Amino acid sequence: PALLLAAVALAPPREGVPGDGFDVTRYELTLTPDLAGKTVSGFETIVLRSLVSGLAAVAFSPNALTIDAASVGGQPIHVALTADALVFELPRPLTRDDSVTLRIAYHGMPARGVTFGTTSAYSSYFTCDWMVCPQDAPGDKAEFALDLRLPLGMVSLGPGSPGGRTRQGAGIEVHRWRTARPAPPFVPTTVMAVRVAAWGIEYG
Repeated sequence: PALLLAAVALAPPREGVPGDGFDVTRYELTLTPDLAGKTVSGFETIVLRSLVSGLAAVAFSPNALTIDAASVGGQPIHVALTADALVFELPRPLTRDDSVTLRIAYHGMPARGVTFGTTSAYSSYFTCDWMVCPQDAPGDKAEFALDLRLPLGMVSLGPGSPGGRTRQGAGIEVHRWRTARPAPPFVPTTVMAVRVAAWGIEYG
């Protein structure tokens, strides 16, 4: 038993496996839906903690989004997309319990997870197709702060509790939603913004 425990402790992280080797503690996302173009754009902050020593990259579920920029501590980092993972190379390997903040800008048309209408959109189970996260990581629970940038006149229903609204530029209003407790990405929590119909996102 002692030898087995030692072998497990020394096992290297499986870099390239979504969600492996680290724990996300908080997501912060500013999301802008384009109903006409059926696309989304986002600015996302991910606070994560390494569960192992020697973690040189963090991997999330692959999706169809385009990563415009990614950085850690203000330093740009390399991003690679494979069939199995969206991989962010860290500026330096992390030791166990090290924490870093990853900042990402992205845009694109989600391959799944969001259904758009003329004045509406709603999401399904696939949260990690419209934001960066590990889809199949049930043990990785995190706080979530969502800012929805919507046209004036829309009403939203989001994860957690409402945090108020703020005018931002011509015809744009930011709707803020905050969760009270951490949850894994795959647990559905409806988010809606409505003009005539509804904008909906599922997040957990």
